[in-house]
Amino acid sequence: SKPKITTNVEEANIPKDTDAMSRGSWDSKIEFILACIGYSVGLGNVWRFPYLVFKNGGGAFLIPYWIMQLLVGMPLFFLELSFGQFASLGPITIWRSIPLLKGFGYAMVLCSFFITIYYNVIITYCFTYLFASMTSTLPYAAYNETLLNRGENMNFSSTETDIILNRTITPSEDYFVNNVLKQSSGIDVPGNFQWKLTVNLILSWFVVFVVLVRGIKSLGKVVYFTALFPYFVLLALLIRGSTLEGSLDGVKYYLTPKWHKLTDSSVSTSHLSSISID
Repeated sequence: SKPKITTNVEEANIPKDTDAMSRGSWDSKIEFILACIGYSVGLGNVWRFPYLVFKNGGGAFLIPYWIMQLLVGMPLFFLELSFGQFASLGPITIWRSIPLLKGFGYAMVLCSFFITIYYNVIITYCFTYLFASMTSTLPYAAYNETLLNRGENMNFSSTETDIILNRTITPSEDYFVNNVLKQSSGIDVPGNFQWKLTVNLILSWFVVFVVLVRGIKSLGKVVYFTALFPYFVLLALLIRGSTLEGSLDGVKYYLTPKWHKLTDSSVSTSHLSSISID
């Protein structure tokens, strides 16, 4: 006899979860579609993915990336959507239907937990820059006197300059390291308490709480903004970047394939991490 295809939650031997059943569902199809779009475009697409392409061979990185996207990323994405549509349960509960693979559910929750912490730190930096930008002069766009008076003065005699290394940094890097993070001289020096970062971190977690306070009901309303706003940001960055001097040289260098990079094992790790995280 032919094997029966299970189309019912009870027949799939999936435990009933009364809390999960009471979570409700999307109010409309458009909310679900926008949520999927929002998950596809995020912070990683703005700052992490371009960096990985630049670091791992330029245009050569895109070829194995899209191969892995088709073979791994999209099937996993479709699998998660199918599970959610089929049973309307969380990953821990849904994977109990296959006892051998029930650890997958716990692994998915654990990964989501660490990714949430990771991205909230990035959002904390975003809030810090947002508030710092509410001035007529951007503090991270030009050098200031504190940078020039931080002890860089030296005697430019021939004996000293022979061993001097190029330690110049951009204003943006100086602002991030010395004003935002306020890094100490080493791990053995704890430094001072950074209350601005702490307040912004609390603010980022408060935003997460507000978005998820009513579960899928409140999230469904927020996705109208979170799914569409990143595209306006990407468009603004594209226009701004394309109008800068030397933009075409940067794009050419960015996309020029460096085929020798494909033999580096770390490139494969970058593919998978970009697909699974971004």
